Amino acid sequence: MSPRDKTQRLHDVVERIGRISFSESMLVKAEEVEDWDVAKTAFDSILYDLVVIGEAVKTFRDDFMERHPEIP
Repeated sequence: MSPRDKTQRLHDVVERIGRISFSESMLVKAEEVEDWDVAKTAFDSILYDLVVIGEAVKTFRDDFMERHPEIP
């Protein structure tokens, strides 16, 4: 398998942000009905997506980040 380029990694980040949004809505609904198993699963999903985002962004070179200061 070939390494993923920056564009693919940025796509991964955007996709994971969408998944986090969905999981957050699941978490809120589960908490409202006190379904703690679903709430824990949704929370774990959010954590996993944050790890994936972290792994993707840490591969960007400093020069990329310097060219895009608008990205925190």
